[in-house]
Order: sequence, then C-alpha cells, then structure tokens
Amino acid sequence: MSIRFTFSPGASNGGMPILDYSIYYDQGLAAYVLLEEKVATDFYVTSVPLTANTVYTFKVAARNSVGLSLLSQSISIRAARIPDAPINLADVKLVTNAYQIGLSWDDGLYDGGSPVIDFWLYYKIATDTVYTIYRNDITANTITVSELSPGVIYSFFIQSRNLVGYSFKSSIIEIKAA
Repeated sequence: MSIRFTFSPGASNGGMPILDYSIYYDQGLAAYVLLEEKVATDFYVTSVPLTANTVYTFKVAARNSVGLSLLSQSISIRAARIPDAPINLADVKLVTNAYQIGLSWDDGLYDGGSPVIDFWLYYKIATDTVYTIYRNDITANTITVSELSPGVIYSFFIQSRNLVGYSFKSSIIEIKAA
C-alpha cells in the first residue's frame, strides 16, 4: 500500500533553479522527519510500509544550489486500499420471476480504509463469455434486474468501489428467470 501526492514549486525559487525536493512526514508525534531526499519529480509515492485507515501527514522542502527551503504547509492523507469483495451474493426469491431477478449481498469484511462509494453489478446469459455492466451506481445492498427473458439462466457478480478503486469480484451466482 502506498500514498501518492503531487506538489508545486513555491512562489519563489530563491533566484536559483530548483534541483530537487525533500519529503518529510509526521509519525504522529507532531515532529517531521526526513522520509526521502533528492526527489526529482513534482510527485511522490511512498516507499515505506503503510497501515490502512491511518492518516499520514507530509511536508515538502525544495532544494536549490544554496540549500533547502522552509517546509511547505502540511498535507494529510489517509492510507487506503481497494475494498474487500462483496460477499453472500444471493437470489431474493420473493422478487425473482420470469422477467426479473432480485439480488442481495453483504459488504466485504473491510472497506479498505475508505468508505464504499457504490457497487457495480455485472451480468451475462450463462452461456455467453462476456459480462456486461448492468448498473454502476448502486448504493444499496439489493437490486432488481428487470426486462429479462423467461427461462434463461443469468450469471451475476458484483464489485464494490471506494476512493482507491474496485474490489475483486464477488462470487458468481447463476439464476434462472422463471
């Protein structure tokens, strides 16, 4: 797990070109320590092990041929990862009939340190090879898939999405519209 952030040169370079940057972080003690120096880009990706759902605070200093600037203002970023896949994808038999299928599921065990934004439901006719997105804006843990053909078996899986990205897919369930 890593954090990536960007930064811009300050309003003044001290009359000399900026050579590189030094990155500092606070380990929760209100004291910034050097994390990495001689960063030649205007972005940084952490290279130290991070703990999900922990807030890390960073500051940057620019270096020219005279020396280092003062530290920048701080930026606080929560370390996160993709959420766990939704679990217990199931047929809601009271909703399922020849023309629609009801589905329900539970959130994955861990949201990745960032709240789940929505769910993406994929489906296909069981004999097909390619899944299609049915909806990508589901905010509840249930949905009714409608306008189906009677007697056809459909396959479904679902993914959750947080600020970092998409979970792995849930287990696949096959249900006959009947």
